[in-house]
Amino acid sequence: IAPSKLATTACFSLSPLHFLSRRLGFGEEGLLRAAVRIGPSKHLDLVGLNGYVGTNRPRAAHFAPMLRKMARLAARIRSATGIAVREINIGGGIPALATADSAAGDAPKPADGVPGGAKSGAATLESFAREVAARFHTEVSHAGLDPFPVLAAEPGRAVVGSAVLLVTTVRAVHGDWAFLDGSR
Repeated sequence: IAPSKLATTACFSLSPLHFLSRRLGFGEEGLLRAAVRIGPSKHLDLVGLNGYVGTNRPRAAHFAPMLRKMARLAARIRSATGIAVREINIGGGIPALATADSAAGDAPKPADGVPGGAKSGAATLESFAREVAARFHTEVSHAGLDPFPVLAAEPGRAVVGSAVLLVTTVRAVHGDWAFLDGSR
């Protein structure tokens, strides 16, 4: 939906966050146009695609649509420009799951007795990574990418979530939201 039509559209099924996400990077067609321009450059090299699904996504399935889209986009870029995308980065959003060591009881447990902040029966970080990697392999294979790009992620809280204790002050409360003077 074009910005001028947002005000006149009574009901639409697209999230307004999708519209606002353009500020974070290129849309698919814009990226393809940029790749065509980068191709002949002696100063720029298109190395990878970076995505963003959201924050604290507890299931690897949340990343599947983006992996599919990025693999297909990498194939389109190669077809249009000859550039082989070398890396697909799924960004962050990986939650603080238990590691195999902490799930085995080798790590200290927080007050609730659950290792690494994970809930009982939750996936480990390793099983989560294996599932994302398997989905990546499937999508890259279906897109016909050869050689395969490297899969990268920005695990953030998945790495440090159970390693720190963050002390903050509540600065304001608005409805169900508490606004703090810090974050991780």
